[in-house]
Amino acid sequence: MGKSILIPMVKTIRHIEEGGIAEEEFTLDLPSEEFAEAYENYLRHIGIDVKIKEIEETEKGIKARMSRRHQATTDKTKHYLEGSKSTE
Repeated sequence: MGKSILIPMVKTIRHIEEGGIAEEEFTLDLPSEEFAEAYENYLRHIGIDVKIKEIEETEKGIKARMSRRHQATTDKTKHYLEGSKSTE
């Protein structure tokens, strides 16, 4: 595997090992804060765990920085980490 895959994977594993969760952050350009909140609610309604982390006003609307949590990845990674510790 290449560095572009391995480096984020190792960072995520270390983050989870330190008590964090697997998540990805992204930024969307949207027309308004109300639209961002409606979009967040829609994603949650269809089962995607997202959260608006920051909203910045721009000339054309807003930039919404959001994060998507990956609970299954967090759970599986914790399981593997705990399994490797139990063989001591």
